[in-house]
Amino acid sequence: MQQLFSLIIAASLCCFAASIAPAQNQSGSDSTVVVYHAEDGIAAPELRPTDFSPILANDCKYHGTGTVRMSLFVDSQGKSQNIVPVYPFSDDLERMALGIARIDHFAPGTKGGVPIAVAQELEIKLTLCTVNTIDEGGNRSEVLRLKSPPVQKLLPSPNGPLTTVVLFPRSSIQSPEQPKLNHIGGGVSAPVPLRTPEAEYPLEQRKANVGGTCLISLIVDADGMPQDPRVVRSINEELDQKSLEAVAKYRFKPAMKGKERVPVRMVIEVNFRLY
Repeated sequence: MQQLFSLIIAASLCCFAASIAPAQNQSGSDSTVVVYHAEDGIAAPELRPTDFSPILANDCKYHGTGTVRMSLFVDSQGKSQNIVPVYPFSDDLERMALGIARIDHFAPGTKGGVPIAVAQELEIKLTLCTVNTIDEGGNRSEVLRLKSPPVQKLLPSPNGPLTTVVLFPRSSIQSPEQPKLNHIGGGVSAPVPLRTPEAEYPLEQRKANVGGTCLISLIVDADGMPQDPRVVRSINEELDQKSLEAVAKYRFKPAMKGKERVPVRMVIEVNFRLY
């Protein structure tokens, strides 16, 4: 049933996105973009309203409510990029929230009147429900839908200075044919850390009173090895790099689905504390 819900969410949001937005170019994984943070002289992006009525269901069975927070940046064209969940949450809510964030429209942030990319966090409150359907073969199933319009709030990224980030490949809602990572929960256990060496904290950064928490998104593969680490909440270039170096040395007991080892994406905090 979980897989069926995922396919329905993908299909519904793909069709809805196609009806309200022009086709978007995909960017190569080696593209980079300068991302600003909300501060004096920077006008923050603004979320533009979207009519979600075409994908709402009123006559349906309540499924669940929750709030999802994601890290992203709004580019100079007003499109969301590098969308990554900040903390784990329900699979159903996660898939729906990611789909909504991809089709959201924004007025881009500006500096001196010129559009720029600005780091933000997006909070989405969702209420989901299920609708009973019968296919052409007479098979009954439950379809996951939005019961009410999502309540969204765009928030400034809590971290500081200007940074340059790698632009993730931009794609539409994941199609059923694409390979999927497993999601923690719903029968999939979380990876268990076996070795987590501390990140090096350069003396110059300590003396400058620079610290905080860097969030790293990564895949823990079926062998418990970290793959594809990405900074999703930055401190500065040097501490971000130290975070990536530390996480690359992490080792895990892999996530399990039944008796099978499976890859999952997760987010790790790397802390640099001044005390």
